[in-house]
Amino acid sequence: DVLGWQPDAKIWVWNNRVVNDLGENVEIDNNGVFVHDETHYYVPSANKIYQHNSSKYKPQKQFIVIENKIPFPQFMEKVYLVHREHAISGLLFSFASLFQDLIAKEAKAFPILFLYGPGSSGKDGLVRVVQSFLGIPQAPISLESGASTLKAQIREFAQFRNGIGQLSEYYAGDGKLDGMVKGLWDRNGYKRGNIESAVATDSIDIDSSTAMTGNQYPNREALVTRLIWNEMDKVVFTDEENKNYDELNDMCDGGVSGYSNALLAFRRKVEASFSKEYRFFKNHLGDMYKDLNPKARMIQNLAVLAAVYKIFRDEADIHFPFSQTDMTNHFKNQLKLQVAKMNTASIMVRFWSCFITSLRGHKDDRLQVGHIVNVEGNSLYFNWTHTISKIERQWWIQYREAAPDKNTLKEELSKNGFIVANHSKYSFDKGREANRTSAVEINLLALTDETREDIVGSIMFQK
Repeated sequence: DVLGWQPDAKIWVWNNRVVNDLGENVEIDNNGVFVHDETHYYVPSANKIYQHNSSKYKPQKQFIVIENKIPFPQFMEKVYLVHREHAISGLLFSFASLFQDLIAKEAKAFPILFLYGPGSSGKDGLVRVVQSFLGIPQAPISLESGASTLKAQIREFAQFRNGIGQLSEYYAGDGKLDGMVKGLWDRNGYKRGNIESAVATDSIDIDSSTAMTGNQYPNREALVTRLIWNEMDKVVFTDEENKNYDELNDMCDGGVSGYSNALLAFRRKVEASFSKEYRFFKNHLGDMYKDLNPKARMIQNLAVLAAVYKIFRDEADIHFPFSQTDMTNHFKNQLKLQVAKMNTASIMVRFWSCFITSLRGHKDDRLQVGHIVNVEGNSLYFNWTHTISKIERQWWIQYREAAPDKNTLKEELSKNGFIVANHSKYSFDKGREANRTSAVEINLLALTDETREDIVGSIMFQK
């Protein structure tokens, strides 16, 4: 009932064909039955009695081999022509996804392909190419609509082994959503109880990779570092470029998964070579990009793609349309953007920016020194409730998105070492000791010099 790679039998099961780890094909009959190593298997979704039943096994029916007469190198050249450098990430992510169980075993995770940019920049077009490697593209999960629960979304990534799922319309500021996406990188599913016992549980595993699109970017560093970043900002295209885009769509309509069926014959080579190549590129890319100060997870993600490139680069029937230099330059370009976004998108960077702006507002609508805010020595004190209400409003004005919830903000302040103590009673006006309220105490020395100077300067200006 779960198509894709079958670890026990060492076969890959499509809904219309089976292939072993040597690339040898086995046909499935009209009843969904096939024989492998003298064992009979039944694939319910391949049974002809469900062929015209639109409510039964729709995703599985799309997980099929579709042969294409266009040579694989020609197809990849078209993808590269249309999607430019972003095709490098897209194609290598597609290759890697076919062997993600092997890769995740070594890397202890599997990278998420993130395509970020405005509408009409080609994000969905590139994801369509990626998903076409596994048959007819599956319907994306729309995050913005909220039509599916988080657990339902996770189940989508458990229905195929070594499949590819799509999350579309990512939006920032939802801690639970970000936690779910992080879990997809970590390959953490969830557990649920069953009726066999009061303590028995079933595990819903993450068996598919994730391609995510959006015109907002995450504001949590822990999520940003788990992404293969592709910032797609080109929205104006020539007639020739639009013609090439249409031709690529026609190629995808004609079928791409036949190429994947051929790639599965290299499983033993990937199994034998990946660990060595991956460890090499973790060190090599880390040294190459050290001036950008990337996080270790970012290099780890790129090392996965680079290792896959090295393994397949010299295969006669593949011929990537880009060189290793093209690949490493693409990684560097996107890594620069990713690190910049990580630095500016940090929740704490935004929090303190909004805090400073709220200190500098109109005298009738700002954080009032001596009433809401105070500084004593190296400690900053502010009333949490009043301050957060100002920051939430300022956050929307500055970033056009809702601020993270107040519990998340306080957790981040604590986690980053800013909070010294939470006081139930504190007097902001020392001349009126009876006027006491709660306050959060912040260690000013934990802030950057620039942020600390801006806060102290704004407070002195009010005084």
